[in-house]
Amino acid sequence: MKSAFFTAAIPNGEVRVFNQFDATMKSLLRASPASWLRLSGVAPTETLLLEDKDLHLEDTDLTTVTTTCDKVLRTFTPFEALHHFEFESDGKNVPKRVVRYSILLHYQFGLPVYTTVFLLRREANRSDITGKYQLFTPDGKLYLDFAYNVVRVWELPVEAILNGDIGILPMAPLTNLQNRELSEVIQEMQLRAEAELDSEGQDIFWTAALLLLGLNFSNEFALDLLKEKKHMTNSTTYMGIIAEGKEIGIVIGAEIGAEKTLKETILRQGTKRFGTPSLNLVDRLNSLHSHDVLIALSDRVIEVETWQEMQDYLDAVQKEV
Repeated sequence: MKSAFFTAAIPNGEVRVFNQFDATMKSLLRASPASWLRLSGVAPTETLLLEDKDLHLEDTDLTTVTTTCDKVLRTFTPFEALHHFEFESDGKNVPKRVVRYSILLHYQFGLPVYTTVFLLRREANRSDITGKYQLFTPDGKLYLDFAYNVVRVWELPVEAILNGDIGILPMAPLTNLQNRELSEVIQEMQLRAEAELDSEGQDIFWTAALLLLGLNFSNEFALDLLKEKKHMTNSTTYMGIIAEGKEIGIVIGAEIGAEKTLKETILRQGTKRFGTPSLNLVDRLNSLHSHDVLIALSDRVIEVETWQEMQDYLDAVQKEV
């Protein structure tokens, strides 16, 4: 029986353009949680023996600080713990972000938190991503010593991914191919997807593969690489994704540009009226991806008198959206 597991993360099998990357990675995590735990390398030995049914994808609500910390697994044996996964294609401010998420998750659930950062391409391999984040007082005393795990996906052997569960398989083109042809790897992915997934599951699978390929290759190359395989062109479901790929890229690019412009406008106008905003408010604004919320804030910035009023308004708007 073919699995429909991939459809669980996106209602009705929809492929959403908005915030598609986060939704896709969450879908992969949901499909094979035990495999991601094993790849993390930080779980206790007993935990690595767990199966998917023993794990729970936790719904987190950290929206007062960020909207991006949503990939958290909860284990119950040998003890309760949270395993937080960050998938990074840029690598900017990773240590500061993950220590904050870890503290907030521990505060919310009261459980130990294991953090793993998956660097999806070499450009994300910044010098400050070392697996440690330490802070010292002015007189040199250590007051924060935070450890996290780092997985550089391009160092993973491709065979480990190809022989793993279906939920990690779309990541195969990003790994160490060990002198194997990329087209050969794609073909193996296709054979497994056809054998293990229903048509809706394949939609999500190939959308994930297309987005991940786009991290290291141009959209045109990724589309051509996938479309040229004869056994893929016979699939109307898959060809629908290929045909929409360029259109999706155009829409995503337009959304990102509009989002950036709105954020810059809010900060520029607000700074002129109220002075320099707090780093926390700037960080919170940069984490927003709701077009409706950003529009509401851009309208409100000319009506209020302080940054605090803006923050209060943001709290109210986010509860309504």
